[in-house]
Amino acid sequence: MYRPVAIFILLLLLFSGTTSAADKTLYLDDSDSFEFIRGIDRDTVFITGAVFRQGAATILADTAIWIKGERIILIKDVYIEDTVYNLAADRVIYDLQRNSSNAVGDTVVLISHKDSILAKGTNAYFNRDSSIFRMWDRPSVFLNFPDTAAVTRIDADKIAVESKNKIGYADGNVIIKEENSESHSERAIIYIDDEILFLTENPSLKRGQSVIVGDTMILYAENSKLKHVSVSGNGKGNFKEPTKKDSSVYDITDLKAAQIDFYFEQGQLDNILAAGQAYSYYNPGSADSAEIAKNNVSGDTLKLFMNEGELSVVEVIGGAEGEYLTGKYQTKDTVRSFVEDTVIYSSNDIRYSLQDSVITLKANASVKNKTVALTADKIRYNTAHRLVTAYDDSTLLADSAMVYRPVLLKDGSEEIIGSYLEYSMATEKGMIRKSKSEYEQAYYRGKELFREEKDVYFVEDGCYSTCDQEEPHFHF
Repeated sequence: MYRPVAIFILLLLLFSGTTSAADKTLYLDDSDSFEFIRGIDRDTVFITGAVFRQGAATILADTAIWIKGERIILIKDVYIEDTVYNLAADRVIYDLQRNSSNAVGDTVVLISHKDSILAKGTNAYFNRDSSIFRMWDRPSVFLNFPDTAAVTRIDADKIAVESKNKIGYADGNVIIKEENSESHSERAIIYIDDEILFLTENPSLKRGQSVIVGDTMILYAENSKLKHVSVSGNGKGNFKEPTKKDSSVYDITDLKAAQIDFYFEQGQLDNILAAGQAYSYYNPGSADSAEIAKNNVSGDTLKLFMNEGELSVVEVIGGAEGEYLTGKYQTKDTVRSFVEDTVIYSSNDIRYSLQDSVITLKANASVKNKTVALTADKIRYNTAHRLVTAYDDSTLLADSAMVYRPVLLKDGSEEIIGSYLEYSMATEKGMIRKSKSEYEQAYYRGKELFREEKDVYFVEDGCYSTCDQEEPHFHF
């Protein structure tokens, strides 16, 4: 996305306003024939097979009409060769008074071999005094020409350059293509010295199978390497990348936020920062079309980290909420139905590691699944094995000013309190340490409590009492 800057550098070179007075003098160097007609105000020369020279430039045309002191009209097979550029057109009008040129034709071609750039269109205009260059009617620009494997193409309804300020403009259905990416917008502004490309009016950027859109988009480069893409206003990203296990299976991530920033290292996406009502919807690819898994999270700020082009970690900061959905199509008695299971979770901060399928909740952590609800200071949920581990914040026990948050497990009317928990959602079996439980109007305490099945518990160093005091009056 950074290469379009080069076209505007080319245009500065082509029409530099620093030409000396001597260089501006135009000479007729050769011709097949010419006819001189003296006029009242202006003399006119009609020339065939014209060869002009202006400084280091050679100008050729089948026919030339030279209205002295006013303009030169070059007609048919017009070709200009300079040390910096080549220009071919059907017709060129050079206004001597305004110091400006118009080139038109079925194809106007501008080539800079030094900069490996080709520009094609049906017209071109340049004014040396104001240093303004324009092309319109859908010109095309090819960078890294003629290397077809590395070429970048730019199309727009019109292109303009202010060479003095080193600012370029492209307007109307602007399309920038290279081998692995393509951007669209209605307007593009290029700040050449700063290597900044500014896209407005429905900008979008596509890299491979991934698409980024927003109200405005700014691309920053450094030494011609893309470093940063900033999307402001209604930012959305859809990332579709093949999994490492199977290139025909894709992981899909949808991202939404008011502001999204993409950071690159050596041209590869390294991390993403999304802020302002940020949402991430992750759908990991599966070779089994009957299985579906989704992980959706939201919060004040989202950070996404990539590893070798794949999404590896999602962090949610501030007001973090999420849901992990799994489902599978099942056929019973020829009836096909979809069975879904949803785990809802929240905390101050969330970290989701895709490589080991672990969701970590920190501070005010909560997990809900069907009739089971778990709260703790910290919870880790292994989505692959459906295993939950939870921790209290034992560091707060010594500080009476802080609110201690134990591990609290509720299953229907049952409630178990402890300091550490391991629980399998698949088997509904678990273990909790330093436990306290209320069951059928009685209280159980123990060093460790194991749940074997729905109504079967094993308690180590256990205590049973109907007294609800922390130190019961009697117990077994």
